[in-house]
Amino acid sequence: MIFMPLFLTVVVLLGYPGMGNAPATVELVEQEQSIDDMSKVVYEKCMEARKANKSKSEFLSQMSHEIRTPINAIIGMNEMILRESEDEQILEYAVNASNSARALLAIVNDILDISKIEAGKMELVAEEYEITSLIVDSYNMILSRAQEKGLRLTVQCEETLPTRLVGDMVRVRQILINLLTNAVKYTDRGEVMIRLSGVCTGENHRLCLQVEDTGIGMTQENVEHLFRKFERFDLGRNRSIEGTGLGLAITKKLVDMMQGSIDVKSCYGKGTVFTVELPQEISDDTPIGTFNIHQKQQSKRKEHSRRQFVAEQAHILVVDDVEMNLKVFQNLLKYNKVQVDLASGGRQCLNLVREKHYDLIFMDHMMPDLDGIETYHFMCRMTDNLNLHTPVVMLTANALSGMREMYLKEGFCDYLSKPIDHVQLENMLLRYLPENLIQYTDEEGEKVTEVVQNEMQGKEDIAKGGGLEALTQWEPGLDVEKALGFCGGSEEFYLELLRDFANDNKLQKLIELYEKKDWKNYTVVIHALKGVSRTLGFSELGDMAEMLQKAAEVENESILQENHSQMLEKYRHVLEGIERL
Repeated sequence: MIFMPLFLTVVVLLGYPGMGNAPATVELVEQEQSIDDMSKVVYEKCMEARKANKSKSEFLSQMSHEIRTPINAIIGMNEMILRESEDEQILEYAVNASNSARALLAIVNDILDISKIEAGKMELVAEEYEITSLIVDSYNMILSRAQEKGLRLTVQCEETLPTRLVGDMVRVRQILINLLTNAVKYTDRGEVMIRLSGVCTGENHRLCLQVEDTGIGMTQENVEHLFRKFERFDLGRNRSIEGTGLGLAITKKLVDMMQGSIDVKSCYGKGTVFTVELPQEISDDTPIGTFNIHQKQQSKRKEHSRRQFVAEQAHILVVDDVEMNLKVFQNLLKYNKVQVDLASGGRQCLNLVREKHYDLIFMDHMMPDLDGIETYHFMCRMTDNLNLHTPVVMLTANALSGMREMYLKEGFCDYLSKPIDHVQLENMLLRYLPENLIQYTDEEGEKVTEVVQNEMQGKEDIAKGGGLEALTQWEPGLDVEKALGFCGGSEEFYLELLRDFANDNKLQKLIELYEKKDWKNYTVVIHALKGVSRTLGFSELGDMAEMLQKAAEVENESILQENHSQMLEKYRHVLEGIERL
């Protein structure tokens, strides 16, 4: 009797001896035991499902690394061929190889995206963005595919659309690109048209993205199955079409996450129209006016050309156990004339940082013997390390959610995903190399004059005490006019408040509260930062602080982990600009 469950012991005692309801009691006991057994089975199944989900995440992480590493080499080497070769036939081969590699990379990204969404790890990050940037970026990413098939790609934009909106631009762009990719894929002749419009209600805006094609179309029966994963219909006609069948499934899930809607109208043999509506907030209600995609493209090209630079006196170290990756990295920086040292592993890196000071270090994560994180921690403990204050950027093919935050927590200054995009790499150099090592060049590669360089860079003026105009160049989102309005129009008073803001540095306090998970006091400090930032015209920092305040109020650690480091980074950037006044 000692070993029987308490409930069963009580019931048996109550029903013994000679009680007329004993059989009913025994039956009740058996039912309770049956329920307990069922609960145990359910619990065990849940634990098995959790283990399976964890195993899947680990598998995807490993798969991401293993597949992205060779893709990185392929794309990187093709980039070198495209830059250096003048043989048209060789260039054609290189373009085809590059397109195939990027198609493979897109498949990997789709698989990771659908897994993150299903695991509930996909987070939406609201930020301010320009409608024109959304359109031009999406147009450019699909243009070459449309031209290869001889298709016209056109854009129609409602002139009354607000200039700037607030939402997750990365995911909005992903939705639009997925729809455009699908349209080009199933259209052999004619055109693909992008239409943007919207309806404003107060500060809210319902953005309408429409993609229309003159492709093969679908029957109503097929439309009903359109957003299922891995779904492919009408195989007789579509056998040659590449892809995973995940693009539209991801699109539907992203639209649902944004509380939007998606509608499909199609005529078999004539074409299809996808219409997506997404609720966004209005940041700047100034109408965009007449939109000309070719003028906007030209403007983007000029903007890109202004960012060309050389850094002949800069020394960087690249650590990676794959020789091909080292070659790719070195060649990507050839035109920037950066002096690059290479290390094939963690121990070689430790020897080099004892011998030479570097301006920037790029460290691969997955390496044998010592991985990137272990190597970095050894570096931090070395008393003879000449690079204790050198920024270290993590290189990794691991693209799963939360990895960036993990690397920042480990002490790395930033994170660069493989395959390495040469534009992102150059932006990373501009961000972390000392400014005196950067020399801008024109489109022909000639160094520009000091006056032009200052116009390009903007930061040099601040080092010379350039005042509010220079601070605006350092922090382009700074709204000086709005801030002066809070200061009665007095620039002198505004400058005084800026210095007070810099002196009242809350960085360390926020870091400590975050590490302690003291969300109550974190909310108080971040709330104060939000208000002061907006008063001084730093709207972007204020918006980031507001998002973290709301997350801290409900102890949403997922959003806090995703955005805390980015906010600190922005805060440091603002403080650095003020300190240079």
